[in-house]
Parts: sequence; C-alpha cells; structure tokens
Amino acid sequence: MIESKTPFDVTTRRTDRDIKGLYYSCYNIDDPEYSDPGTCVISMLNQQVSEHWMQMAPAQYHEEKMKFGTKMLNFFFDLHPEARNHIEEIEMATPLTFQNYLGSPGGSIYATEPNIKDYIANKLEVRSPIKGLYFCGCSVLMGGSDMTYKSGKAASDLMLKDFAKEGK
Repeated sequence: MIESKTPFDVTTRRTDRDIKGLYYSCYNIDDPEYSDPGTCVISMLNQQVSEHWMQMAPAQYHEEKMKFGTKMLNFFFDLHPEARNHIEEIEMATPLTFQNYLGSPGGSIYATEPNIKDYIANKLEVRSPIKGLYFCGCSVLMGGSDMTYKSGKAASDLMLKDFAKEGK
C-alpha cells in the first residue's frame, strides 16, 4: 500500500506546465476489499480544459492521450517511486471521454454546463451558523472537481482550528 505524507495538492512539486495539479486517491484506504487482496486501485485526476482535446485531429487523439497520461504517471512516480513496478492496468480518460460516454457538456466531470452565475452567487460558507456543521463539495467554492477537494481541505482545516479553540 502506498502511504503518502504529501499534501493533497502537489502542484508546487513540479514545473511541468501540462500538469497543473494532480489529485489522487487510493480507494482501498477506505475500503480494503475494494479490489483483490494484495492490490489497490488508485484514481488520478487533473484539471483539463476541453478545447485542447476537441480541436485535436482524431488521428492524434490516442497518442496525445497516452502522452499526457504518461506525464501524469511520472508526476505520481516522482512522489511514490515504489509504485512504478506495480502497475497492472491503466485506464485513461479525457474531457472527450466524458462528453462521448456521459453526454456531459464540454466533457465536464459533473455533466453540467458551466455558468458564470454558479461562480459568483449563492455560495455556502464552509463553516455554517450551526455549531459543528461544516460544508464541502462542488457547490461551496468555485465549482468543479478540484474545488471539491479544496473545499474538503478548507472544511477539515476549520474543524481542526475550531476543535483546538475548544480544547478538543
């Protein structure tokens, strides 16, 4: 099992401009039976803008997808070199994959079309007026999957700060 002592956002660890951040999760940490004994499943996510993929000639798509996927793996291996020789299977997806299989506008991971009103209005505060209730998810900050992770981090940081004030 890979144990990470690195923060969830490792953007500052590399200067590769194609990799603006890599978020990864090992599902077996929460559920040891998620995959067969002795194996684990790791999901990696990176921010992408769909226009790059949509403007690409179909003949280039597979090669470019594999090239970018290799960059993501190398980014991960820089942090966890022990994982390099243990990869058995890889599945890669781009915004086009989400658009084609899910019908999501522009390959949006949430299958919703972005709207400027979603970014500026009706946002929840991470700390609610009810003591001990905190919010996180795609609707708390700016929206999008990367903000889901960041809002979770913001909520956990506030919880720890509040618990410290209360002496817990």
